[in-house]
Parts: sequence; C-alpha cells; structure tokens
Amino acid sequence: MPNYLADDAEFCSLSPFSEEQAAELALKRGSGHLMSLSTALSAGIDSRLAKRKDVPFREPYPMKVKLWLADLLTPRAYRSLGVRPTDEQQADIVEAAKAANDEIKEAADPVNGLLVLPIQDPVTSINNMGADEQPTLAYSEQSPFTSKHLQLQAVRGGFSG
Repeated sequence: MPNYLADDAEFCSLSPFSEEQAAELALKRGSGHLMSLSTALSAGIDSRLAKRKDVPFREPYPMKVKLWLADLLTPRAYRSLGVRPTDEQQADIVEAAKAANDEIKEAADPVNGLLVLPIQDPVTSINNMGADEQPTLAYSEQSPFTSKHLQLQAVRGGFSG
C-alpha cells in the first residue's frame, strides 16, 4: 500500500503543520503516527480514483496527489495533536480538506472531470487488483471442441472419460 508522502518533513512542507508540531505529535502519539494516517488516506484516494485512474500512482507521484493528501491529513494531524476545533485557523484547514475531497471526486468523474492524471491501463489495473499475470486475451486450438473438453477435464478433476 503506497504512501504518497515520503516523511513528516515532506508533509510539513506542503501543510501549515510545522515540523515542531510534527515532533511534538511524534512524542505524544508515536513516531509513525503521521505516516500511518498518511498511508490510510493514500489508500482512500486510490479507492476513490480506482475506476478511472491508474492507481496506485507510480513514483514520482503527481504533485497534485501529494497536495490532496497533505490537505486531507492536516486536520487529522491537528486533532491528534489536540488543537481546539474552534481555533481560528481550523476553519481554513477544514475548508482546504473539503476542497481536496471535491477535487478528488472531480478527478474520478469520467464525464465531467477536468483534472488530468494518468489514465487507467486495463491490463495493469487488473494486475494491481491481485492477478499475478496478464489475462488471456485470445485462445486458439485446432479443434473447435478442445476448449469444451478442457472445461470438462477441469470439472472432473483432470479425468476425461
């Protein structure tokens, strides 16, 4: 499962969340807390875009995806740190997260979406969903009945008779 942000420092460079706050949060909640939240949110972005885009994205990750992730992660990071929801800055932060969510929905919309991200390749997307090899696109035998015999063998456990 990919995480589109490399580390806490990259998150802080894309967010109003400072590195001092990230260090404080690491002491309070554990050193991997921000990155575990980031991984979960990256999976959420992938699940939203999976029908139309080639996800997970390959490195180098699109900057737009990193910005979405930072905007979605920022309010959660502040909540984990214990910042008051009524803080003046929180309204802007929540609004940025809502805007990022709206942009992700727009990117997933095949008809009205205006954002350009890598388009899904059917073969690789099938492989990303768990298939180990490329799907069979064609099958040919000398006899038109060979495929039926092979199906019968498979049903009978390998014995044809």
